[in-house]
Amino acid sequence: MGFRTGMKVLVKQLGEAIIVKLTGDGALVKLVSPAGLTIKQSYDNIAAIDEENDIPEMSPPVRAAVDMDKFQQVKALEALRFGLVPESHLEFLTVGYQDMAGWIGNCLPARKCRIHEICGPFGTGKSHTMALVRQIALDQGYLAAKIEIDGKSNNFSAPQRLLYNIWLSLEGKDLSIEMPLLDVYLKAMQNGYDSIPKPLKDLDYFPENFDFIRKLKTSQQIEGLAHLLEECLAGSENVSATQVKADLAMETNLKRAQINFKPMVAKGARDKFIMFIMSLAGHAVLAKAAGYKGLVITIDEFEAHRMLSASDRAKARELISVLEHYVSQDFRIPPAPLAIFIGAVSQDGHKGDPWVENLVDSGGGKQYFLNPWSDAQKEQLANSIYTLYQSTYQIAASYDQGLIDKTQMLLESRDQTDLVRAFIKYYMAVLDNEYGPGRSRSSGN
Repeated sequence: MGFRTGMKVLVKQLGEAIIVKLTGDGALVKLVSPAGLTIKQSYDNIAAIDEENDIPEMSPPVRAAVDMDKFQQVKALEALRFGLVPESHLEFLTVGYQDMAGWIGNCLPARKCRIHEICGPFGTGKSHTMALVRQIALDQGYLAAKIEIDGKSNNFSAPQRLLYNIWLSLEGKDLSIEMPLLDVYLKAMQNGYDSIPKPLKDLDYFPENFDFIRKLKTSQQIEGLAHLLEECLAGSENVSATQVKADLAMETNLKRAQINFKPMVAKGARDKFIMFIMSLAGHAVLAKAAGYKGLVITIDEFEAHRMLSASDRAKARELISVLEHYVSQDFRIPPAPLAIFIGAVSQDGHKGDPWVENLVDSGGGKQYFLNPWSDAQKEQLANSIYTLYQSTYQIAASYDQGLIDKTQMLLESRDQTDLVRAFIKYYMAVLDNEYGPGRSRSSGN
């Protein structure tokens, strides 16, 4: 059975859920319990429920706040076992939080695009810092989205696909999870915009699409077309202008000549580079009209571009060049409240990646360099992790410095002493070995 939006499914180890969005490698699902919790799952982890033989749907039980807290704590510890700092506990588990938060706050956009770099040797916490960027941006009223470069499906040589995958992750306060881009348009209309904001009136796509969505909203025809509109706005490569126009004509009883809505999909190679910037900048302007402060994008693992073929590296470099023109205001796309944070490993004797450093310099962006962690920083992090571990599993034993020594010995035996992610993983393994995850233990056991 094929999956579809709105379908009831069973998620391994988590129970019943509803599919809210299909992605390239999985689906975004909303769990029945804990009520409303939304997570991404691979297709291998979900199975459709036969609704004909299913029991009548009942309202899900509402868990007490303490149960939800416990669920979040267990989930956080599972992330730590993989060496990842959970987004639910970022501030609590961030060493040097105030310094990082101050730098991030100064980099958030106001009127025009800035590109910033978070860099350092491998394993110094770039992904953690990128998560902190998004959390602070969301807390301060921005929309936020993310992508990780993988050298395969997500990279600068394929800007249309990269753009679509960025939009799949878009989030913001009170923003629709299922149809976030469409919701930005609708929120702008609710704020009194009867036509596209002035900075975008001379751009392709935006004025006509905004006007068509407004007409559908006025005629109360949005709901049945929301998924199709979202896919078109996000630039899905699976939609065609001809088919979209036919589908819209059939669903609205409008003549094709009356439909001026176009999927944001470019055809030519150069046009795809332009579309990448135009979509990010244009939707950042719309975000402001919708009541948000702007748009913040994090692009992590940039160093994966080193694995590309020579031809794809040339394409990626061309997108960098187009971005350089935009941030230096040598471009026809208007300024926008947009910030792009790029995470990269130090390369060729540079603090960061040479491509990214040039891009940052072109628009007056900033660079944040992450040094290898000191023993004092690791101990501070270990103390915080233990506090969470102790609270979750109700362990009576007090913090034990000797467990850090065991962790350091493991790291030294594997030549990974400078890697923060490895420190977290091995420290969690040492804690599990000492206390047993999920079992109440006292210091006397």
